[in-house]
Amino acid sequence: MDDIEQIAAAIHRHRDEDHEKIRAMLAALRVPDIVEVLNAVPSLEEAAEVLTLIPMATAVAVCNRRKLRRRSELIEQLPAEFAAKLLDQVASDERSRIVRKMCDHNRRLLLPLASASARKEVEAQLKYPPHTAGELMATEFVRLAPTDSVGEALKKIRDVARNRETIYACYVVEQTTGKLLGAVSLRDLVVADPA
Repeated sequence: MDDIEQIAAAIHRHRDEDHEKIRAMLAALRVPDIVEVLNAVPSLEEAAEVLTLIPMATAVAVCNRRKLRRRSELIEQLPAEFAAKLLDQVASDERSRIVRKMCDHNRRLLLPLASASARKEVEAQLKYPPHTAGELMATEFVRLAPTDSVGEALKKIRDVARNRETIYACYVVEQTTGKLLGAVSLRDLVVADPA
């Protein structure tokens, strides 16, 4: 039995009596390993409980991983307020994927608890049929102003990089109208003169 399976078995054995032991085991793991542990825990209820035992930032990182199986089902098992906080922080495209796979009943219960901006994004994404470009598109991207220097653009990218799935293509948008003026790659910015 490998380490992941041993931790999953320990979670099953100790979940009711020793949350601190479970927290300590998980704190020693990297996010991809926590994903594997959750995938190895057979009970959906136990796996969901583990999400409540780790720090919120770690739970968000775990839920952002597509390799986490049963994401929607796990989140449906969570207390509604916790699930809404978690979804608010998950990347927008992952949030939409997760919510789309939830049953209608749970979706209707959870979305009103989410932040207005998260709810608006999810509802906009859900209007597109599955497997269409509209459903697959990311709604979070790096916006640059046409007046930004390369140095200013790189600073903006650094400021938002942790919250964006992709930073490799940045979009120059007219500030007043939101009209797309063009796109620039991160590579082009990195090799350009900062001034």
